[in-house]
Amino acid sequence: MKKTIVMCHGVFDVLTPGHVDHLVAAKLAGGENAELVVSVTADEFVNKGPGRPVHNVRERARALTALRVVDRTIINMEADAAQLIEYVVKPDIYAKGYDYVEDGDLAGNLDREREAVERIGGKIVFTETEIRSTTRYLNNAAPPLPEETMEWLRGFRERYSEEDVRRWLDKASKVRVASAGEHIIDEYVTVKPMGRSAKDSIVAWTAEGSNEWAGGIVSVQKHTLAVADSSAGYVMPRQVLLRKRRYVEQPFVNKVFAIYEIESQLNGNEVEYQFEHDLLTVVDYGHGLFDVISIPTLTPPFLALTVQANSMNWGMNTLRKWTKLTNVNYVVLDEAEARLNFQDDHSDPETLLGMMIRDALASVGAITLGHNGCVIADDDVDRWERIPAFATKVVDRIGAGDAFLAVTAPLAAVGAPPAVIGFVGNIAGAIQVGRIGNSKPVERKELRQWVHTLLTL
Repeated sequence: MKKTIVMCHGVFDVLTPGHVDHLVAAKLAGGENAELVVSVTADEFVNKGPGRPVHNVRERARALTALRVVDRTIINMEADAAQLIEYVVKPDIYAKGYDYVEDGDLAGNLDREREAVERIGGKIVFTETEIRSTTRYLNNAAPPLPEETMEWLRGFRERYSEEDVRRWLDKASKVRVASAGEHIIDEYVTVKPMGRSAKDSIVAWTAEGSNEWAGGIVSVQKHTLAVADSSAGYVMPRQVLLRKRRYVEQPFVNKVFAIYEIESQLNGNEVEYQFEHDLLTVVDYGHGLFDVISIPTLTPPFLALTVQANSMNWGMNTLRKWTKLTNVNYVVLDEAEARLNFQDDHSDPETLLGMMIRDALASVGAITLGHNGCVIADDDVDRWERIPAFATKVVDRIGAGDAFLAVTAPLAAVGAPPAVIGFVGNIAGAIQVGRIGNSKPVERKELRQWVHTLLTL
């Protein structure tokens, strides 16, 4: 008699009675001759929040294999199970927990998996066993964040529930977003030290490979889609393309050398075309795209801005270039950029924030503080709020500021409270520093999963 193949897929970070009940119910759905295959999400695709997964994928697979109800386990090396379903397992039944019916944020991967199941002639069933949140269990057993961060989160929860944050995110999703800034190619050349040169006082390196990703304003556009439904580039009459080649020592992503070069620059005088949008997010990387001619032509309903100080423009590219020429509604700088702008190396970040908001006549502003989180306020600058960082693992800091601006600008445009804006921004920053450079944007599902995780700690 032909076996009925039943497949379950998930993270299974810590096995709970809820997991076991789900697996038993799934196998029962296949009848007496069922074979249960369980695929396990690889570590790099687990987006459950800080400190996850607790157990690596091999440990998780081993624990599942030990269960009598499970016949086979497979480690899935993709973001979803669609390819595994269609080309490897080919299940007659694909079983998911009932939480996938109730939680729309889980539907993204499921839609692709459903299509794969339908293409092979299988069906999806939803087990109706009791849902027991692994995230809630882990958070209660061993909170992954410092006590001062936990204390801030407890205070935040007294003011805003998870549903409150989701409502603001839903409202922000309707904002039509355009973005403008320089195009950057981030190239990472992986190198390995060989030793000191025999004739010179230098370390000799050997190159082992390279990867490159679209950074700059392209990465901002992609990050924006974690919140907004639409994100497009703003058409400028000239464009700057910069290549940043960084030589990186693995496995710790230590950058040992970098070469930056402008590859092309198209000249023009003013913005030629503007499509309909509610928000314009501008990232001025300081490579000549924005000047006294182009800046006054940018007159969107809502302007969100960051002005970057970097090795190619240090001290020459500041917020005041903008505040003299146009109105800014939402402004984000890091602490070093704020200090450069006001030539102030002594005031605390809260004082700098007040100066920045008043100078820009902005309705809201934020200063990012790296591992210390951010400080944020609206135009009532005396009601500032300092929000701690949520990252528990830092792989690479490249792009964290861009991610913060991209996901918070739509929230600022719809008038979300500063605490909510900063909370979501720090989540985006935490996600971004956990991956190499701009290899992958912040995604909506993982952003909302982090919101859920942090608000159930």
